[in-house]
Amino acid sequence: MKRLILNDRGMAMVTALIIMLFVIPLVGTFLTRAINEHEANVKDRQIKTARVLANNVLVDFMRQFSQDHYDGHYDSTSLARCEAFYSVGYSTVSIEADTNRHTVFLRALGKYGQDSSNPKFTKKITGLIQFISDLTRFGSMINGAFTITGSNVIYTGGMYTNGAMTISGSNVTFNGGAVISNGNHTGSGTTTHNADVYYLGSCSGGTYNGARYSYVPDVDWPTINTTYYSQRYHYRTTANQTWNFSVVGGSGTFNVVGTTTVVTIPASGAILFTENNNLTVYGTVRGRVIIVCSGTLGSTTQGCITVSGNLRYANGTNLASAQDSLALMAKNRITFTAPNIVVNGIYFVEQAGTTQLQGTSSGTGSFSLYGVRCSGLSSYYSSALFQYDPNLVQFPPPGLPEKPFLVMWRVEG
Repeated sequence: MKRLILNDRGMAMVTALIIMLFVIPLVGTFLTRAINEHEANVKDRQIKTARVLANNVLVDFMRQFSQDHYDGHYDSTSLARCEAFYSVGYSTVSIEADTNRHTVFLRALGKYGQDSSNPKFTKKITGLIQFISDLTRFGSMINGAFTITGSNVIYTGGMYTNGAMTISGSNVTFNGGAVISNGNHTGSGTTTHNADVYYLGSCSGGTYNGARYSYVPDVDWPTINTTYYSQRYHYRTTANQTWNFSVVGGSGTFNVVGTTTVVTIPASGAILFTENNNLTVYGTVRGRVIIVCSGTLGSTTQGCITVSGNLRYANGTNLASAQDSLALMAKNRITFTAPNIVVNGIYFVEQAGTTQLQGTSSGTGSFSLYGVRCSGLSSYYSSALFQYDPNLVQFPPPGLPEKPFLVMWRVEG
C-alpha cells in the first residue's frame, strides 16, 4: 500500500512537470498573442480615428460650400480654419484656392492624442474640390415641362428639362451629352438620340442610339442673386442702354452707344450689372464677362436683354477660353432681333416657365448658339443650331452660381 502511494505521488509530479513544460508556455503564447492583437486593434482604431479627424475637414468644407452657391468659395476669411480640438485629438488644414480654375486644394492632417505637438498617430488626407455651375453642364436647360416644336434642330452637349419633354418637330437630333427629362420623355418618329437618356415616367418615340436610364441626376435651377451682383460689379447702370463690345489695343471694351463712355474689361473679368432696366448688346467680346439685368418679375420695362447682332468671342473659335467667356443673365427675357445671328456664351432667363428667349418675326434666316441656353426659344428662324461649349466648365465667366464637387480624395501616410 505504501509503495502504491509513492507511485501515485510520482505520477502527479510527472503530470505537473508536463503541465509546466507544455501547457503553461502554450497559455503564455495565447496570452501574448491576445495582448498583441489587442494592441494592434487599439493602434488600428487610433489610426482610423486620426483619419476620421482629417476627413472631418473635407466634410466641413463641402457642407459650407453647399449652403451658398455664390459666396465664400475662395476668400481667405471664409476658408480660414483654426486647429480643431476633439476629445481624442486635433485636425489642421492648409488650403490653396485657385479662382481661375475654380478649385480649392486641401491638405488636412488628423492627429490622435492629447498633445498636438507630439501626437501618437497622424493621418493626412488631400482633396480637390472643383466648383461647377449647373449653367455650364448642358447645352440647353429648361425649368419645367418643354415641347420642342421646331424642325431640323440639332442639340449638342446634352439637354435638361425640369419636367416632361415632348418632341413634336421633325428631324430633331440630340448629339452627345445627357438628355434628361424630369418626367416623361416622348420623341417623334424622326427624333434621333445620339446620347444617353435619363427620365422619370416613360420613354418612347424616335431612335435611341445610347442607353436609357429611369432616374434623373441631381440638378439645381439657379436664381439671380441681385444682392451679390450689386456688391461686386465692375460697371453698373440704372438707365436703359445699348452696349457695343469691341477690342481696342488688345483689351476688351464696350461703348455705351450714344455717349462717350467706354468701359475697359479687366484681365480678371468683369461683372456688369444693370439694375431695374432694359439693355441691348452686340459686338465682339474680349474678356471673361457676366451681364446681369435685374428687374421686377413679369415686367417688360425691366430685366430684359435684347441681342441686336452677333455677340461672339474675340478668339474667333465660338469656344470659351482663358481670355474669353460670356454669360447673359436676365430676370425676364432675352430677345434676338437679327435675322441671321451667331451668339456665344450662356443665355439664362430666371423665370423660364413664363418668359423666354425670343427670335425675330421675319420668318427667315438662321440662329446659331454656341454655349448654353436656359430657356425655350420662340423661334421664327428657318433653322437653328444649339452647340454646347464644354470649355465653359473650365473657363466660366465670373459670378456664376456654382456647386462644389469633390473630384479627388486621397489618404497619405
